[in-house]
Amino acid sequence: MAELLGEVLNQPVRVASLPKAEWLAAYRRNGFSDSAAQSYAHMTEIFVTQAYDVPASPLKGTTDLKTCFQQVLTPNAA
Repeated sequence: MAELLGEVLNQPVRVASLPKAEWLAAYRRNGFSDSAAQSYAHMTEIFVTQAYDVPASPLKGTTDLKTCFQQVLTPNAA
């Protein structure tokens, strides 16, 4: 994801990991309400621990991540 974002922004993107104990504070620093920070920290834990059932045939959209980044982050994108 960082590599694709760097390509779209035409600049390096550095990946940084945060210990679980810092997730709530990081979400709050980035403008999340307390309840949203709790929710996102919980979703992060589910994702990191992969504590979810992975579908055999996941439903995927037609737009890949790089195209989405280009559409959202590139000025004058179609």
